[in-house]
Amino acid sequence: MRYNEYLNFSLYQIKEFLALCEHLNYTKAAKECFVTQSTLSRNIQSMENTLGIQLFVRNTVKVTPTPAGRNLYEKLKTIFEQYEDAIMGAYKIQEGKSHPITIGINDGMDIMPELLPFIREFMQVHPDFEINVFRDFNYSLTQKMEAHECNISLDFEGIGKKHSFIEAIPLLRGPLMLYFLKTNPLSRKSCLTLEDLASQQLLVRSPSRGSDQVDFSRNLYAPLGIEPNISIYVDNASDLALNIQQDNQAILADGFFIGRNCPYLDSRIVAGTENVIYIKWIGTKDEISDTQLFIRDLLEYFSDMKLTENL
Repeated sequence: MRYNEYLNFSLYQIKEFLALCEHLNYTKAAKECFVTQSTLSRNIQSMENTLGIQLFVRNTVKVTPTPAGRNLYEKLKTIFEQYEDAIMGAYKIQEGKSHPITIGINDGMDIMPELLPFIREFMQVHPDFEINVFRDFNYSLTQKMEAHECNISLDFEGIGKKHSFIEAIPLLRGPLMLYFLKTNPLSRKSCLTLEDLASQQLLVRSPSRGSDQVDFSRNLYAPLGIEPNISIYVDNASDLALNIQQDNQAILADGFFIGRNCPYLDSRIVAGTENVIYIKWIGTKDEISDTQLFIRDLLEYFSDMKLTENL
């Protein structure tokens, strides 16, 4: 291969190569790239011939990247994503959206009904901002901020590693809630105590996915001198309400629990407890950055709201 022959590759060929590495299936990769399977196969073969490098091992069962192909994928994926970001950034600047803000939310929070009115109000005052929100299912908000994949995160105290360059301010405070089936005997009480929790089997997010919900529960139960009775582990908070099936099962959360509006669940405040939702961001030496402007207005908007105000 002459040194400059690789410049003849089109972006479509690179996208097809990346898609095949990710799907390991010609049919699925071709569908993602909106080409026929034969076109995709021909383009990949052409790429291999031009480079003089075997990128895939093929057999009748599957297609697998070679070590060289895997290395090329890892490098090209980053470059291709940066290319796409650059193009989208140029479009946004042309459209007057020159101040993007990305907010990551812990998967256990259902805070959008309260957050959306603020975002709409903020956008009316600052039409050159673009606000994007995503839900984090992998307990990786700190890592995403480190990688500059998000400017702001809404998270719970103690979830994620603490770093000196991450700023954190309490956004909302309130008591913990216990969620359970409406047929649970605890529904007859107007308010619960820590002692009431002792009889319940808790459903929690799995520690293997990065959640510290188990440790949090143990610390909460410590004054009772008992261990929490944890019966079910799930991968993400959305699955908690789906798996509560018995009258002695419960979910310990807050007033913004993602399952708070499930029609078959009831909830009660647990007296003597407190939970905090934090707003976190990467610290900066700028006098007033886009992120700090957004946070300042958000804190003012939420200043009088409580975790249980929606109940």
